[in-house]
Amino acid sequence: MLASCTKSTNTSSIKVVGEMRDVMWKGDLKGKIATDSLNNKETYGLGPIEFLKGEIVVFEGQTFVSKVIDSVSHQVTKIPSVRAPFFVYSTNSDLKVVEVNS
Repeated sequence: MLASCTKSTNTSSIKVVGEMRDVMWKGDLKGKIATDSLNNKETYGLGPIEFLKGEIVVFEGQTFVSKVIDSVSHQVTKIPSVRAPFFVYSTNSDLKVVEVNS
């Protein structure tokens, strides 16, 4: 019971912009963040493109957009910037290489 009374401290390097529930329940599809503001080489993130026109991946500060072209093809493009209604990212890269055996 006392543990619930302690002040929690968020030490996570993961940041969240916007909320998925605003998109799904309120129809708020406008972009809340532009990826050109995240062009740090240690930035990694993902989210949808505004108006749900595709998906965004930010890898080492570079923005990649994935869109469905038709029922059998898709397109991935590197672009300077795109906006997202909600986005999860980290600019504090303490990633470690993990080897995966087959």
